[in-house]
Amino acid sequence: METERIVKSAGRIKEQIIFWYLSYCRLEQDVITGKEGCTLFYKVPDLEKETILSRIKLSTYELPVLLTRVREEEWILNTTEHFIQIKKSSLEKIPYEQFRFHAGPLWKEETTLRKTGILLGLQKPSVNPKIEGKILPFGIMSTDEKIKYWDIPTGNTMYTFWNVTKKCELIGRKYQIEEYRN
Repeated sequence: METERIVKSAGRIKEQIIFWYLSYCRLEQDVITGKEGCTLFYKVPDLEKETILSRIKLSTYELPVLLTRVREEEWILNTTEHFIQIKKSSLEKIPYEQFRFHAGPLWKEETTLRKTGILLGLQKPSVNPKIEGKILPFGIMSTDEKIKYWDIPTGNTMYTFWNVTKKCELIGRKYQIEEYRN
């Protein structure tokens, strides 16, 4: 049974994601430099923003909000509507309407995800996800129970991405973007 969705502007959804980010980081916006591994898009240096925006096509009312740097020339952009993985030669989008939850970093042994009871045959990460400076596959589960693994830097970047964007499921499930204003 589908519940009635709350109509919000893209600007209000952007504000909500920024609030989640600042709350998780326990920071004020003026402290964010744009150089963090997971940061607010509007704080990112202009040249990097231009490079990213030149590689993607956003819908008319879609706004970029959160940027996670993976490697040189590789990012994950959270907009008001999607997770977008941007690589040198490829692009992949996951709409929030199809996002169920994060499966997290790739683990070893057969593991049951507590939220769903889904049994997964996963491998343990080669490094502890809390250690800074490494990259691990990170699972994003869709509503069809398929998991896509995207590389995410370990440490603070991974945990900021994980804890802020896990709430994007609410956007896909509860909100309808109002298409005539931001």
